[in-house]
Amino acid sequence: MSKEFFLGRGSGEYPSKDPDRRQDSDTPHRRVGYTLKGYTSNLFLSLFDQQEIFNSLDYYATSLDSDSTDYNFFSEVRLILVKNLNRLSKALQDFEVSEIAKLGMLDAGRAAFYEYRMSYQRKIVTDIQDRLMAIGRLSQLTGQVDIIKVLLLQAWVIDIQLKTNTLELLAEKGKKFSSSSGKGLDALGNILLNLMQQHGKDTGKKQILKLLEDMADTSSEQAVIREVDYENKLVYWSRFTPTAFDTIGNRLSKYKKKYF
Repeated sequence: MSKEFFLGRGSGEYPSKDPDRRQDSDTPHRRVGYTLKGYTSNLFLSLFDQQEIFNSLDYYATSLDSDSTDYNFFSEVRLILVKNLNRLSKALQDFEVSEIAKLGMLDAGRAAFYEYRMSYQRKIVTDIQDRLMAIGRLSQLTGQVDIIKVLLLQAWVIDIQLKTNTLELLAEKGKKFSSSSGKGLDALGNILLNLMQQHGKDTGKKQILKLLEDMADTSSEQAVIREVDYENKLVYWSRFTPTAFDTIGNRLSKYKKKYF
């Protein structure tokens, strides 16, 4: 099958479901001159493109499970959507890493290994992917089509905001992605507070030191945590600024009272 795929008629008129009335030329799909490669540049190329896909999803949601042709065409549309959602998810993850680095949590080169948190926007994108991939027959699309369309519209807005540098990441609906960082905290303070929020407010000093040691990087000038020196009981951070282990413990106690 060509990498070009078929969508619903632009007129919005679909043929009869009666097989006796359907002619070879009376197909519920028409070729759109975009390739899979072309679609990876955006979730939808245009408002017309979005309407065509939504019309197609509506049509497939009323198809019979026995109609393997319709399921194959639905799979083509799903493939394109999932490919573009994968691209958007990766772009969001990269943006999250950059935001984490700004908070002083990790340098951008190492943040990707920690998967510190997923933004509300990336959860929306992941939800759509999961819903689409869970559809094994067209009758399963029937009860999902409306919520899938709503989520796709949300993802489209997210995609546009990301590309126009107007996206503000959210940790959850109405809560800023960066709201966990304390106002006025230095880079080390941001890291300690974020670790407490990730691992629990009662996380002890020894565990925090181990986590700091795991993210330490002496080879990168951009790294926030540079070294955990157990012999001298010092944590070196940013430009090798030293902070004593006891001071780390005091900060943990202070942050527990103030932020939890």
